[in-house]
Amino acid sequence: MQLTYETRPGDRAPRGPVWADEILGLVDGQWHAWADLPLSGPENLQNFATRRNLKKTLTYFSTGSTGQPKRVDYSESDWAEAVAHRAECLTALGVRSGNVAAVVIPYGPWFSGDNVSDALLSLGVRVLPAGMYGPHLSAAAHLMDRVGAQVVVTTPSLAMALAAEDTKLRPRLIVLLGERCPPALVSHLKQRFGAELKSIYAASEAIVGPQEFTEPGTYRWDPRRLHLEVLRGDGIVVEEGAGELLITRRYGYATPLIRYRIGDQVELSPPPRPRVRLLGRIGHAFSLATGVKVSRQLLAGFLDTLPAVVDRKSTRLNSSHIPLSRMPSSA
Repeated sequence: MQLTYETRPGDRAPRGPVWADEILGLVDGQWHAWADLPLSGPENLQNFATRRNLKKTLTYFSTGSTGQPKRVDYSESDWAEAVAHRAECLTALGVRSGNVAAVVIPYGPWFSGDNVSDALLSLGVRVLPAGMYGPHLSAAAHLMDRVGAQVVVTTPSLAMALAAEDTKLRPRLIVLLGERCPPALVSHLKQRFGAELKSIYAASEAIVGPQEFTEPGTYRWDPRRLHLEVLRGDGIVVEEGAGELLITRRYGYATPLIRYRIGDQVELSPPPRPRVRLLGRIGHAFSLATGVKVSRQLLAGFLDTLPAVVDRKSTRLNSSHIPLSRMPSSA
């Protein structure tokens, strides 16, 4: 599929991708050309909410990383698209029918335990929906061991927490979603579990695609499902090069995700070889094992409130720990 731009008689600038009308049709006539669409983010997600009368709509309320409740709606077709995309990514990483998989991620909107579990079930995988609740993590680890989980789908921070549990869990494959996984943690997890580690690039709001095995740190994305752009440092939006990633989902009728800023710095390559290389975050944050995102500033402020002796001990890391500077940052 070509992401070429079209120009119509009288246009002074390209209107946008040839399928732009698919997206413009969702926003009730507020904007008439692709270039007029504003950039969006968590603070104004509902600006694009469609007023269509959709049947069989699922509704979540999510606080995400902002701490401000936001409504997220899925139509029946949105859910089917999300599940199908996740299934394609998992298949690309080697998940197969008949596998036993444990899903150890929160349940809620966006990429979550429920739509990932649905994707696995659609592939003929037997699923243990372990969820994510810190006090139950030890019991969940032992249960995964007892059922013989061959695949574990989780986040790097939760995988690190699982590695600290006293369990004989030895999966064949660990699929990591979400925040970046530094090399030190990859080596630690491989040694601890003896598993192959593969990753899917996922922001809170969207799964982008599976890792590209020939290019470390690079992920494939499907232009049939997503349109990716980058916002350069000079404020210009382009479809190739380095900058802040903007995501438009080519579905999402209940809550459209249009030119959505997720805070990741990437290097983007367009079709015919669509690839995205993750460079880092605009801001710095950590995803804790509880699923909560904490900024460096907030973490530093918390340490400042502790007595000096506690503060010194909390920052003295021995060889069995991963230095704070190499902890997984949220993506």
